[in-house]
Amino acid sequence: MGRIKSLLMLLMVLGFFIGTYNLVCMMIEHNKAGNDLGSFDGKGMEIVNTKEKFHVAVTATDAAYSQWQCRIMYYWYKKSKDMPGSAMGKFTRILYSGTDDQLMNEIPTFVVDPLPEGLDRVYIALNKPWAFLQWLEEAQIDEEYILMAEPDHIFVNPLPNLASRNEPAGYPFFYIKPAENEKIMRKFYPKENGPVTNVDPIGNSPYLLEEITPTWVNVSMRMKDDPETDKAFGLGLEMYAYAVASALHGIKHTLRKDFMLQPPWDLDVGKKFIIHFTYGCDYNLKGQLTYGKIGEWRFDKRSYLMHPPPKNISLPPPGVPESVIFLVEQKVVVYMMIEHNKAGNDLGSFDGKGMEIINPKAKFHVAVTATDAAYSQWQCRIMYYWYKKSKDMPGSAMGKFTRILHSGRGDQLMNEIPTSVVDPLPEGLDRGYIVLNRPWAFLQWLEKAQIDEEYILMAEPDHIFVNPLPNLASENEPAGYPFFYIKPAENEKIMRKFYPEENGPVTDVDPIGNSPYLLEEIAPTWVNVSLRMKDDPETDKAFGWVLEMYAYAVASALHGIKHTLRKDFMLQPPWDLDVGKKFIIHFTYGCDYNLKGQLTYGKIGEWRFDKRSYLMGPPPKNISLPPPGVPESVVRLVKMVNEATANIPNWESLNRS
Repeated sequence: MGRIKSLLMLLMVLGFFIGTYNLVCMMIEHNKAGNDLGSFDGKGMEIVNTKEKFHVAVTATDAAYSQWQCRIMYYWYKKSKDMPGSAMGKFTRILYSGTDDQLMNEIPTFVVDPLPEGLDRVYIALNKPWAFLQWLEEAQIDEEYILMAEPDHIFVNPLPNLASRNEPAGYPFFYIKPAENEKIMRKFYPKENGPVTNVDPIGNSPYLLEEITPTWVNVSMRMKDDPETDKAFGLGLEMYAYAVASALHGIKHTLRKDFMLQPPWDLDVGKKFIIHFTYGCDYNLKGQLTYGKIGEWRFDKRSYLMHPPPKNISLPPPGVPESVIFLVEQKVVVYMMIEHNKAGNDLGSFDGKGMEIINPKAKFHVAVTATDAAYSQWQCRIMYYWYKKSKDMPGSAMGKFTRILHSGRGDQLMNEIPTSVVDPLPEGLDRGYIVLNRPWAFLQWLEKAQIDEEYILMAEPDHIFVNPLPNLASENEPAGYPFFYIKPAENEKIMRKFYPEENGPVTDVDPIGNSPYLLEEIAPTWVNVSLRMKDDPETDKAFGWVLEMYAYAVASALHGIKHTLRKDFMLQPPWDLDVGKKFIIHFTYGCDYNLKGQLTYGKIGEWRFDKRSYLMGPPPKNISLPPPGVPESVVRLVKMVNEATANIPNWESLNRS
């Protein structure tokens, strides 16, 4: 393990200027030493027996989202392995969490280290080549060939060894287009290597793995470090990296469209071998695809980021293509879950109305979305100060904390506040409404983060924990705060555009926003509804700056989720006068008073505290206390802000725009 880390770190320190030749020589040396990594003739591994067994390997994390997919995949591997026509050998889940998880006894697993902190550049897929490199170095692999699979693969027909005598097999992904990106490709595949058409339109999966993993690691890191390449290739970057690495080794692939199918685009199963269920399947009740719009019937793996899908998913309506029906009806999902349950391996409970909460005292993760603007930074610093003060108090169920920074890059608070950097929406997609980045940020974070807690509290930068916060969820319902200005019933005409009558009465939509409450696994729906609402002029005009709050309320209702409405969740000065036993101060409103202690809302007061007065830099230390007669809630707010600013280092110098 140490030798692999040394190699990778050396490549990084030298800026990846080590040539491919060195990496090839390293593999040849392994061969000379008797550690045969396979034969290599400059054009690809010589495959001497197309019926020879291959090892099935899948990289994975210990997150619930990865685990339930791996369990389904492994079930169907076992069902298909010994069928006539199959050349499957053994199976390994390569777990790059660095620690064991609860599936070690269920699925053959090899634990490797994740990339050192920060080296994944907030792109978790970079761990994939690094994980394979460690596994290939350390594992005892009986088979000569390897199939790299993904957790969202299901073996639908027995899979033979598809490689020809001189070429491995690969699947041609329609979105991997080397020739259309020649300018960028030439940074990594120089002209002297040959035409760009030498780079096959493949990803890293599925196909029979060649011994090019060190080059794959190298090219992946170099691509991620190049801003133009990173922007152009996005989530497909490490797939392009594998295609380039293959070409640098002179490898051409037999492109097999029958390697897999991808519902809903591929309509028939036929003789294809793998279902890749990466895309959401949304249909109306007429069986028509509504892609980009939440369907009246849907199956989307991203709906289950925090726990597994329910048992007995409803069958799609008539008219839906065979591939989608096969995914659900032919016991690919449903039967597997029943069988796992019979075997005592319960994939988790879900009653169709919300996550079953079995322990209301269980810890919850505190997450806040933020930007790198000074206005957001100073609020986050105050919030995090009071989180730390409250976290371990009696009665608190707070777990860890994450600031989800949707600026696409780190800022000066990275070492002060635990932060996960995600991308903002692509330019123009926020429609000038920056809050649309919030659901998009949460979706990215939930996809890639390692979250120890089972529950999540979505907080805002302008929240201060004023009393220790327990887990307020009841046994069957998450908790939410009833915002007085979220009025679904008074906007029924608009609501019906997004919550059709067949879903139930509009009163099913709770008067909540997206914060604060314990987050359910509805982030993809929240993103979808937010964008649809913003694109509808009538809705956009009616809901204004609270549009994405309505979107979350609708998304919750579409998932059948009802909330326990807790007015004690938070207070909002100056309207709420007393703190009492409430848990969070939400200082979103300006507090304006005359010197008699009378509220002058709508008119600048002789004394005031308004967060919007500090858009470009933090408020000063020791803000003057309000005059006598001002409610306790406002006095408490100012005292808590003053305490935080007095104790946070570099308060007035660190965060200024």
